[in-house]
Amino acid sequence: MPQFITLAAFALEITVTQLLVNTALLVASVAYSSAQQRKAKRQARDQYNASQVDRLVNVPGTVVPRELVLGRVRKGGHVFFRGSVGVNREKFVMLVALAGHEIDGVEQIWLNDVAVTLDGGGYVQTAPYLLTRTESGSVLGTVAPPEAIPGTIQTLSYDTGDSGSEIRTVYQYYVNTPKARIRAYLGAPGQTADAQVIADFPTLWTADHRADGIAYLVCEFFYDETAFPSGLPLVTATIRGAKCYDPRSGLTVFTENPALMQRHILTHPYFGKRASISTAEDAQIVAAANACDTAIDYGQGNVPMYRASIVLPFGGAARDGLDDLAQAMAGQWAYAAGEFFTRAGVYTAPVLSLTDADLAVVKRSGDGSTTQQGIGISTHRARAEKFNVITPRIFDAAQDYKQVPVAPVKAAALIARDGAELVQEVDMPAVFYAQQAQHVAGVAMRDSRDPLTVVLPFKLAAYRAELFDTVSLTIPRYGWAGKEFMVVQRQWTLEGLIQLTLKETTAAIYQPDAAFVASGYAQNTALTRPWDIQPPTITGIESGTDLLMRQSDGTIVARVQVSWAPITDQTLIFGGTVEVQWASIGAVLSWQTVTASPIDQQVRIVGAPDGAAILVRARTRNSLAVSDWSVQQSHTVIGKTEPPPAFDAFVVLAQPDGTRQFNFAYVETTKPVDWAGAEIRYIAGNNPGAAWETLTPLQDADTFYTASPVELNAPLAGEWTFFCRSRDTTGNLSPALVDNITLPARRTGDVFDEFFEGPLWAGTKTGCQVLDGVLEAIDSTTWATAPATWDGWSRWNLSPASPISYIVTKDLGTTVAGSIDASIDADGTELLELATSADGTTWSAYGSGAASFSSRYIRVRLTVTATGGEPVPVIRRFDWQVNASLQFEYINSVDISTLTGDRRIAAGDVRVPIGNVYTFIKRVDITIEDSSAGSWTHQRIDNLATGPRFQFKLDGALTDPAGVDFYVEGI
Repeated sequence: MPQFITLAAFALEITVTQLLVNTALLVASVAYSSAQQRKAKRQARDQYNASQVDRLVNVPGTVVPRELVLGRVRKGGHVFFRGSVGVNREKFVMLVALAGHEIDGVEQIWLNDVAVTLDGGGYVQTAPYLLTRTESGSVLGTVAPPEAIPGTIQTLSYDTGDSGSEIRTVYQYYVNTPKARIRAYLGAPGQTADAQVIADFPTLWTADHRADGIAYLVCEFFYDETAFPSGLPLVTATIRGAKCYDPRSGLTVFTENPALMQRHILTHPYFGKRASISTAEDAQIVAAANACDTAIDYGQGNVPMYRASIVLPFGGAARDGLDDLAQAMAGQWAYAAGEFFTRAGVYTAPVLSLTDADLAVVKRSGDGSTTQQGIGISTHRARAEKFNVITPRIFDAAQDYKQVPVAPVKAAALIARDGAELVQEVDMPAVFYAQQAQHVAGVAMRDSRDPLTVVLPFKLAAYRAELFDTVSLTIPRYGWAGKEFMVVQRQWTLEGLIQLTLKETTAAIYQPDAAFVASGYAQNTALTRPWDIQPPTITGIESGTDLLMRQSDGTIVARVQVSWAPITDQTLIFGGTVEVQWASIGAVLSWQTVTASPIDQQVRIVGAPDGAAILVRARTRNSLAVSDWSVQQSHTVIGKTEPPPAFDAFVVLAQPDGTRQFNFAYVETTKPVDWAGAEIRYIAGNNPGAAWETLTPLQDADTFYTASPVELNAPLAGEWTFFCRSRDTTGNLSPALVDNITLPARRTGDVFDEFFEGPLWAGTKTGCQVLDGVLEAIDSTTWATAPATWDGWSRWNLSPASPISYIVTKDLGTTVAGSIDASIDADGTELLELATSADGTTWSAYGSGAASFSSRYIRVRLTVTATGGEPVPVIRRFDWQVNASLQFEYINSVDISTLTGDRRIAAGDVRVPIGNVYTFIKRVDITIEDSSAGSWTHQRIDNLATGPRFQFKLDGALTDPAGVDFYVEGI
């Protein structure tokens, strides 16, 4: 019993990877370097492939590989001699080698694709290589019946002779002249040289040119432009190949049995090189041969179930031929530990029953310890490896032995199960009968749908199991009760156990013309099957403003969000999908599909029209199956017809200089993707219930605000109620937010700039640090100075630095004559100081912070010294401003497309049309009044005192807004 056996080949190269272990079938020449060996292997494989594809060609050459031919094959060969002879070289002679061994016979000669008949001398008797010409003749006699005239009678004419008693008959007849002659030599040992070739070429061909052991054709062609208008024909022959030994009868005879052909390859001196076959191996071959000879009616009478024919180039790998022959009988073969195994594609009953008790999963040692043996189970085949339609390509005897695709084998149930046709074209070079090819394809297809493979350690009860045996396996925890498996690998483990690799099988796989069952033929288990999946449960269908989507062109489209309950099926979570379909409700339902991962629990549908009533349904799909559709639900799409949500905040403020500041924002609520801006209206007095239509617009009638805050000089002083509504690009308005305020008169401002130091405190800090946005004195306590007991601590900051200081330096951009004011919140004694510089390098001494100055650069220092019972210097707030005499102006509702001269540079590129004269412009506030779809931006290009330059862009393109409000401040 071999200790290690591995499956070596399977019928279809598309389904099982070929494995060879331990012993190579062919021994590579040791004289080759590794590079030469690789080259030789490539050449051998190329020659083998060419022999399968190019059987119907003739290749000239005197040094070419011989070929092994098994079974009934139509083929050409190698032209090993050519010559012409005659007065005008009108006769062409060609010798074509068909096989590198003795063959059983030549059944049919083909010239091009014409099957021709030969007379006893080998002359072709089939047109167009048999020319028929009309000749004339006459005979003189008494009554001349047509049947008495030689040849085939065409016409008859009677003429009275001079004697009056004789009749002359003139007639026409056909003369057949063969223009080709074929003689065959079967390659018998000691065969003689062709006498005619010797006579034609006495200096080139002698009696020693016997082509011993070569089956070949002698082809003679006689020049005729009618017979050969396009040159010499291609010569091929249907031959019965090598005779094979049959261990059942002890005879060596011609056979089409794939198993006997495998034996012939094994014992061939140029392939398997086996000197002998063991009794056990012959038993395997006999069993496979008997299975192949099983009579079956494929629809045209009883024939053997599996037949084969094949051509192999000498020097090729034996495994190539063994593979193709195994494929022809829908079986397998293996070669390991010096022993050959083979089986045909027929069902065999289990030879052994194994149960849970025969497993050796747990092993106990003498010291009482235990070890766990591994169990491997593979149940899945990737979709890329699946197929439900096979188109075999064979050398079809019914189509003149040409390599052609035969009718596809389609599994309707599998196609429905997979959701599409998964087509695989398969070459079957050893099959020549279409119905057999379809049966082989069916076996492969059915077998591939039962991919369950297990690797189990057994006790010695499994010792009798051999490769390709069928065993019955009962393991309740997997739901297996007498489940049938085929042994595809057997080996001893280091612990002395027998490890079997088993693949599920069943008799239905090998039944000809059996129906294709979507779930396979062998029942894997009594447990839940992974292809029995359920549709998702739709838990919600939503649409509305939050789900709107802005496209790249600025248009807004509605989306519908479909949600489903959590999916726990692991076959769906890992690699599965949820397929959602929707259709507008109408006379015809035109379904559209979107997909998502099951773990997403939702998918968004794009393209459903606003206000449309739609149907929604869903189903799940994993790599094995697709579920039924869920219960469909209806939904009315709410898209741009839904108003936007109201702002979360709306506040009107009066700035210190009297400027009216309007603040609006989405804080908690998500801003709609089709948001266009804000509309603000107002009414005198405290009137929160006023109707929107009665209010005065703060902005122009056709514009709205897109940025917050908005600062304006309107309205006038007094009590006002302001209303703010959000607007989308369609014109829908949200509910209004209301704010009431009494506004002061607008006054001329004198604040040149304002600075707010916290909470980042970016200036220079001395003796302090930032803690939670506050400046606090640094604690200088160390481990050496820390109190030893808890009661010794009076506060966390035990030894604070004091005083602490904070210094900030500013470039005002121009020389400013002014003063500073500050708002300070600190613990301790505060001291505010000011230093100035004309160049930002050389600084004056610090003086009083309240003093007036005239400078471009200023430096402010705030010092805090600890005082009181909690002497920790802290600065919580430090806001300060530079006061100077300013001038300002409002330039409202400017249509910048109308600007001219140096005020207009290009479209969307202008200088502010200021009215005042400034030496330095400190501030320019801009409000764009334009409702165009898209996003407006503006950018200051320079800050000339004669008018700063600004560019306006709509979605990144320079564009003139419909209206712009400018507020300009400067000195």
